[in-house]
Amino acid sequence: MIRSTHVRHFCKRQGHVIATAAFHVSTCRSLISNTWSSSARIFIFISSIISLQLIKPTDARAQLGASATVESQYNVRGVSLNDAKPDIRFGLTYDHASGAYGGLSGILGDTARNGVQPLGYIAYLGFAKPLPNGWIWDVGATNTQITLYIPASTLLRSPQNTTYKQASTERYRADYSEFYSGVSVHDISARVYISPDYLNQGVSTAYLDLNAAYRPIPQLRLYGHAGALTPLDSSKGAESDREHFDLGAGAVWELHHAELRLAWTGVTSKVEYPINFRQKNNALILSATGFF
Repeated sequence: MIRSTHVRHFCKRQGHVIATAAFHVSTCRSLISNTWSSSARIFIFISSIISLQLIKPTDARAQLGASATVESQYNVRGVSLNDAKPDIRFGLTYDHASGAYGGLSGILGDTARNGVQPLGYIAYLGFAKPLPNGWIWDVGATNTQITLYIPASTLLRSPQNTTYKQASTERYRADYSEFYSGVSVHDISARVYISPDYLNQGVSTAYLDLNAAYRPIPQLRLYGHAGALTPLDSSKGAESDREHFDLGAGAVWELHHAELRLAWTGVTSKVEYPINFRQKNNALILSATGFF
């Protein structure tokens, strides 16, 4: 059976980071009444095409996996999306013998003023195919819905006609899809991600994702990452149409059914997600993952 590179990237021995950029601002009322977005419908359409591979007859057995991860912050392509606070992720993966694969991850995170809250989910479906000389080509789609809890303050007036600030929380929701294609060989991979409406900001983007790893001993994996996010058209926000790069490096100690990870990640320029709110970046992240 071909182990899909995206499944390994999510739930086996490489942490997956899914997407950065400016966030669509929405009120709590719109969060409740929001229906399926166009990006979600595109994701479902592409996923249904990939899912046709699952009904092909095969003699090999499919593989189902689960994982749980605790990490010091939820960081996406060099930018913290929960104010550099800890989070927990629970994931399910499915690998079919035909080369089709998929997965779903739910995210819980600590927030500045609201305690632990559900942050959202990440879903993906793809198809991997072997090429000559050990190369693997894969194609697929991801759909992400993430809510950010941003500390804010509201200016109020007292009965004595004096003004004061009251602490509050604003919610920003990112609901978007990406479609990707790439190749990998051994511990080297390259992918291109395309989003038609990145984070509901009215801008389409392309993201280049490059990864390489080296094992000095069987249990230890050292890795490096470089990525570049490029807008393909204009956007409404000054920060969301700026090309920027992210870098990362880390070490993973692999146990029998778990792994420990220490990683550094950052971006080459200050980026606001959402607009007018500067998230933390250039961080050291510690995480532990168990596989079931």
